[in-house]
Amino acid sequence: MKINKTTINSNFKFQTSIVDPTILKRNSQKPSYSQAYEKILYPQGLEYWIELHKPAPDDFKDIETLTLKNNVLLNIDKNSPENKIALKMYFIPTQQQNVNPAVKFLHRKMLDNIGHYENDSDNFVTFYSANAKAMEICANWDKKDFLVMLKKFLQDFHTLKFSEKELELEKEFILDDFNYQQNDEAFNRLYGAKKFTKEDIKAITSDDIKNFHNDLLLNSAILCTISIPKGANETTVEQIKGIIESQIPNKKPFNDDVLSKTPLPIEKDEVFYLEPSSEFGELVSKTFNFQNSLTLKDQVISDLIGAALEEIMYKNYLQDTKSLKCFHNADFLNKHFITYIIADKNAQINENMINLAIKSITESPIDDKFFEKIKQRVLKSRKEDLKTSISRAELLSYKPAQTSSANEDYSSVLNSIGPKELQQKAQIILCSPSITEIRR
Repeated sequence: MKINKTTINSNFKFQTSIVDPTILKRNSQKPSYSQAYEKILYPQGLEYWIELHKPAPDDFKDIETLTLKNNVLLNIDKNSPENKIALKMYFIPTQQQNVNPAVKFLHRKMLDNIGHYENDSDNFVTFYSANAKAMEICANWDKKDFLVMLKKFLQDFHTLKFSEKELELEKEFILDDFNYQQNDEAFNRLYGAKKFTKEDIKAITSDDIKNFHNDLLLNSAILCTISIPKGANETTVEQIKGIIESQIPNKKPFNDDVLSKTPLPIEKDEVFYLEPSSEFGELVSKTFNFQNSLTLKDQVISDLIGAALEEIMYKNYLQDTKSLKCFHNADFLNKHFITYIIADKNAQINENMINLAIKSITESPIDDKFFEKIKQRVLKSRKEDLKTSISRAELLSYKPAQTSSANEDYSSVLNSIGPKELQQKAQIILCSPSITEIRR
């Protein structure tokens, strides 16, 4: 996630740059996967202890994990409180194709173009490729129309449906703004994207792109997560399974070997300076390697580290905090963790704000009172995330293994972690090489 197309903190999710203002603009109309950047205030003492330790009735209660006939590993949540069905599907190539980088670039553009947004609705389908290191489908749709939508867009994805006219228009757009299109050094470093020439773009054919797409699909393993409303009948579930099996040919098994082959993306510290967005103002971000096994504990650790950094940055900020937003994102599949600061043009932000927060939690013991405060923030964020189908589908991406304990839930994992372990994990992640992006 990259800044995921469905959220500015996913998967995610999930990105045409480490932070691309155009993606932020599109995301402003979509449900948020996390509210961790908001300042969340709770009463201390007994009331908080009860809140933190009471059973979590809104957490996942009815998850089915299975491998479909085509080797797709599927997690289904059958308890969403929202009347939407949401899907996240990740295609992880087991080997990289050696092609002209212009092909990868145009493939990403054409894949993005087959997405769909419904006017005056939060219905959407998006498609994304992180320089062919991973491909992603994200869908959030009304329950009554989801099956029709799913079949149509899986067909469009499998065939990479676009016309020659659409390809030529995309080429013209790239050539008209060629330097900007290639000048995202932070993304290029993180995802291994290489430079290409104008002549490379002109020479690419639709067959080049589609052949590359087919090769990726043939060599991919797939993780899929779906969240459906409470009370949905088993017929709907079976129909969803049937569509995925019929529209996606046999793939490589999704297992630990697939994840272990993903290398850590950042080899050395680098800083990139870019122009700020006229719409979103200034931004500073730092991206770190995040070695993980895609487990629920990995998710909890990343949430706690992100919340700790945010809490410190808000506390240390001397200006009006309404002009400041701090948040984080963990891209588990591509093995990186990002922390961000965004502010309007009148605010004063800099890289040192993040560096001081990192120093606070990696060099000095984490105070028990502070640790309890960030657990409050994380718990509140989790409860907010569980209110929408799309965020629930996103969260299920952290539980891919069928061997996961049936009794393992977020709150129990959260309460099993202490300040010392959190600091040790933070030292491993935040002391690794990083990519810093500054837009101001």
